[in-house]
Amino acid sequence: MIADPKSDDDRAHVAGACIRNLKIELPALLDTIDNATERAYTGWPDRLYVIGTDGRVKFKSKPGPFGFKPDPMAQALRQELSQHPAPTAPRASIRLSARPAPHQSRPPGTAVVELARAR
Repeated sequence: MIADPKSDDDRAHVAGACIRNLKIELPALLDTIDNATERAYTGWPDRLYVIGTDGRVKFKSKPGPFGFKPDPMAQALRQELSQHPAPTAPRASIRLSARPAPHQSRPPGTAVVELARAR
């Protein structure tokens, strides 16, 4: 059992322990102890976002995992990519699937996002 952190340093210590113990390899961002980011984006319990190149929210899912709908998110990604293609990045195709990846167990309706380079 881990005590509820009381400061930014406490929260960073707990997050670091979780990242190490769970062997999380993705970049992790940490909210401040006052949960300013969570309040601004209502990210709890889980939400998916598409953030545009202008820094604005282009898509916000309903609470997940059952609120995750792949088609509207794919549409928002395609629209953003068509309006603001990255000049030096290779083109990418977007495939969203409601089925779990072979090595993962996910609740029904949970989306798997795969970005692949177009050939």
